[in-house]
Amino acid sequence: MAATDNPTPVQMHSTRLGHTSMDTWNHELELSFIQTHDYPSSTVEEVRHRDEFFYRVFGKESLNPEFASTRSWYSQFLEWKFRIHWRLMSQALRGLDEDSLMPQPGNLVVVYDFLTTVGVLLKARENLVLVEVVDELDNNNALKEQLDQERGIPNQVVFAAIGWLSMLYDMVRSPNPSRLEVTGFPINSPKFRDFEASENRVIQQGFDYIDQPMHVLINKFGPLIPEAQKASSLEKSLVSYPTQQTIETRAVQVRTLLNSNQLKIDWATSLESHLQLDVNTRTLKLFKFPSFCKLIVADKEASLLSRLFDNHQAYTIDNISRPRFRSNDYFRELLLTYHLIFQDNSELWKPFSRSGSDQNIEILPADPGEPHDPLLTRLCSPSPTSWSSWQVCKGLAIGEPANFYNTHASFPFFAARLLELQTFVQNCEAERKVCSLRSPWNAPISDDISQWLIILILVLFLIIFILRGSMW
Repeated sequence: MAATDNPTPVQMHSTRLGHTSMDTWNHELELSFIQTHDYPSSTVEEVRHRDEFFYRVFGKESLNPEFASTRSWYSQFLEWKFRIHWRLMSQALRGLDEDSLMPQPGNLVVVYDFLTTVGVLLKARENLVLVEVVDELDNNNALKEQLDQERGIPNQVVFAAIGWLSMLYDMVRSPNPSRLEVTGFPINSPKFRDFEASENRVIQQGFDYIDQPMHVLINKFGPLIPEAQKASSLEKSLVSYPTQQTIETRAVQVRTLLNSNQLKIDWATSLESHLQLDVNTRTLKLFKFPSFCKLIVADKEASLLSRLFDNHQAYTIDNISRPRFRSNDYFRELLLTYHLIFQDNSELWKPFSRSGSDQNIEILPADPGEPHDPLLTRLCSPSPTSWSSWQVCKGLAIGEPANFYNTHASFPFFAARLLELQTFVQNCEAERKVCSLRSPWNAPISDDISQWLIILILVLFLIIFILRGSMW
C-alpha cells in the first residue's frame, strides 16, 4: 500500500438517508470522507507497520483490495482513538514524547507495534490476562518505567486497546488513575458515576480483576460478550420444547419502526448495544461500525476474537445442554440483521424522502472527529440497487428477503431482542387500532392518505368555484 493511499483522519459528513438517486448516494458517500483536520500524513514506515498490524491481527485476507475501504476506515478509527487518549499513551509507551499534544511524524510506528502485540496476544493466548499483556510489553522494552507499583497507566492503555480491538466497550477519555472505566451501557449498577459522555454515565472497576482472564474482567462491566440462545437437540428431546417463534419481516423493517414516530434510531459504538430497545424513550440502538464485523468475518482461519469468545463459552456454558458457536457466527448474524431491517429499501425509504421530515434517518457523529463507516451508509442506502453492496460481504450467503424468519434458526444471538422489538411494534399497532375505533377523528392519518385528502379538498373547491362562476 502506498503512502499516498492512506487517508488522514476525517470528520464524518452528516448523511441524510432520504434520497433515491444513485448519483446522489455516491456523492454523499464521497462527502463522508471530506478532510476536516490538518493532521500530518503518514510516513512510509508508519504505513508499513500499519499494514503489518492488519496482516498479523486480522489475517492476510484483510490486505486484499476488496478490503481497502474497510482498512482505511478502521485505520482512521484507531488513529482517532490514539489522539483522544494520546496523553495516556505518551505516558506509557517508550518512544513517545509526553510533552506532545498529538502524534508526531513517526510516532504511529510505536503505537501500531504496541497494538500489534496486544492484538496477537488477544488472538492467540488461551485465557489471556491483562497483566500478562503488560508483562509482555514490559519485557519487550515497549513501556516506560512506572513509579506506580500497580502500573495503573499501562493497565489502562492495554485495557483501552482491547476495547478498540473488540468493540465490546469504550474506555472513557480521562479515566480515574486507579480505576478502569467504560461508557455507555444502560445497566442498573452502583458502579455508575456522572460523566460528560454521550450517555452521561460510566461503569467503573478497580484493578481487582486484572489478574483474571479477560473474558471475566470484561463481563464485570456487564454481559458484554455475546451468547447464543439456540437450544440444543438434547435439550429439545429432554424437555417439552415450545413452538419456535417467528419474526415477521414487516414488523421489524425500519419503515414500520419509524411509522407514526413509534421509534427513533440511535447509532451505537458498542456491540452489546445492537438491537437494544429502550421502551421508555422509544429508542432502538443499532451498531454503527459494520466494517469491523466485515474485518472479523474475513479471517476464516482464526479470527481476532475467537479465543476470547471460546474462553468465555468454556467458562459460562454447559457443553451438554448448550451448543458452542464461533465468533464469526455472531458477526455474520449481526450483519444479517441490517439485511432484515433495511431490506426492500426502494419502497422502504419513500416515507422519509421529504426534506425536513422528522422521520428522515440521519447517521450523526457522536464526536466531531469520529470517522464515519462508509459500509453503514451502503447497507442503509435508499438506492434501489443498494443491495449490490452486500457483495462486499462475501460468504454471508444472503438470499432473497423472506416474509418470515425462524427466530432461533436464523438469529440465535439476536432472537430475544428481535422478538422484543416485534412485540413492541405489534402492541403499538394494536393501541393505534383501538384509538381509531374509539375516536376515528383523532386517529393518525398516514402521509399518503393526507396528501390525497388535500388533493381531494382542492379539487372540490375548484369544482364549487367553477359551478358558482357558471351560475353568475
